This record gives sequence, C-alpha cells and structure tokens, in this order.
Amino acid sequence: MRISHFTYTVIFSIFLLINGVCASSYILTFNEPSGDVIVPTSFMDDLKSIIKEFGGKVTHEYTLIRGFTIDMSSSNISGLKSRLTTIGNEFGYSFNIEQDSDVHAIANH
Repeated sequence: MRISHFTYTVIFSIFLLINGVCASSYILTFNEPSGDVIVPTSFMDDLKSIIKEFGGKVTHEYTLIRGFTIDMSSSNISGLKSRLTTIGNEFGYSFNIEQDSDVHAIANH
C-alpha cells in the first residue's frame, strides 16, 4: 500500500500538534540595568544561544528596542522564562516575553 504525499503531510501535522512541536511566535524584550544604549554583542549572542537551547529560533532582531521575535514551541516557553528570570536576577536585566499577535489601529478590523 502506498501513502500519498497529502496523507503523509496530514498524519505528520497531527503528530506535531499532539506532541506540541508546532511553534508559536513570541516577542522577547529586555531592559538593561544601567540604561546603556549599547548592549554587548556577547550578551546578545548568549541570549540567542539560550533561545536555541530551548528549541527556539530567532526570526527577527529589533533595533529600536532591545529584543527579538522568536519561533518556539509553547511547551518550552515556561522553561525559557524561568532561565531568563535567573539571568535577570543575576545581572540586573528585566525580560518580557509575550505571544506575538496582530495589532490594529482601528477597532473591528
């Protein structure tokens, strides 16, 4: 018996949904304690490595605010938040993670 590509895709997608592998988009922003404009590149690289450790992928790095857009499984987000809280307590940074969503300037759109 041969399985069509469509059937395989549907079965694989259901498997990913059941196992929580489907990624959601999140926005991670942070403030440094001293209010410095320049954040060390090494710190940014360390954050990206931590995100990758938790199965996330940085899809955009912001320039006007300090932060990233991340694609990550929702099942891993609480572990990342916990790790960032530890880093924040140790180095004085405050982090905020929220699920990305559409924003409209006019109501009912």
